[in-house]
Amino acid sequence: MSFVIAVPEALATAASDLAGIGSTLEAAHAAAAPPTTGVLAAAEDEVSAQIAALFSAHGQGFQRLSAQAAAFHSRLVQTLTAGADQYAAAEASAARTLTNAGNTVQASAGKVLEQIGGASAAASTGGGGGLLSGIGNSLFGGGSAPRLGLADALSLRPTGGLSALTGLSPLLRSVGLTNAAVAAPAAFEGIATAIENAYNFIEPYVQWGFSVAAWAVGWLPWIGILGPQINIFYALFEPMVQSGLFNILDWITGSISFGTGLSNFIAASAASINQFIQNEINWFLGFLPPLPPFPPLP
Repeated sequence: MSFVIAVPEALATAASDLAGIGSTLEAAHAAAAPPTTGVLAAAEDEVSAQIAALFSAHGQGFQRLSAQAAAFHSRLVQTLTAGADQYAAAEASAARTLTNAGNTVQASAGKVLEQIGGASAAASTGGGGGLLSGIGNSLFGGGSAPRLGLADALSLRPTGGLSALTGLSPLLRSVGLTNAAVAAPAAFEGIATAIENAYNFIEPYVQWGFSVAAWAVGWLPWIGILGPQINIFYALFEPMVQSGLFNILDWITGSISFGTGLSNFIAASAASINQFIQNEINWFLGFLPPLPPFPPLP
């Protein structure tokens, strides 16, 4: 089982650094916008005007993409800042809860000792149950206040991930730790959702980059025939990466068990490999001449 260790101060510093980088990039894009989106024609002929318009269109497309990237960058900074705040709040809540739990345990220990003393006195005077009966009633039942039974404690089986802490809520509630157990999974669920949203936002641009690379390689002599291999291998590994990342996040947040996540990853990998084999066969057959027409069957 893996554990997540986060330092809120480091997250806040990283968010501040990213915000500074974003401001620098926005200033650079703003400075580059006038000369790249309004390219002047080199001459007054139609060819020069068309070339200038083409370069201006490319500049405008770059500005649109940079605006989308800036929006994503801003959301990432907001997510990191919110994550740092949530971790800091969870740590403060855990510290308060542990302090209260210590006071509760100390008070409960005093009551148990008092009951043990009373049980000892009863045993010495012939009272029923004796010392062990007094201890058993103190820990697992009896008296005026309801307590956690042994069977209840043994039935607490967490399912895995950070949400396993919430599975211990009946036991933790007896010492006042339920708030801390719930705060950590809730804080990480927001970060996991942000990571998944970021992946879904970036992945189409990554795929577009691979497609551009395949197109560029196709213009090279001799090795241009290997251009489609770029997209074929991208289609092989991307589903594995996505399945591994999303299933790990779902397992950590407790949405699925470890066995379910592993089964999902194996199924996605098997489907990706089968599709890779079929894509390679289709690519190879593309170099062969078409089959001759067959005669009519009798």
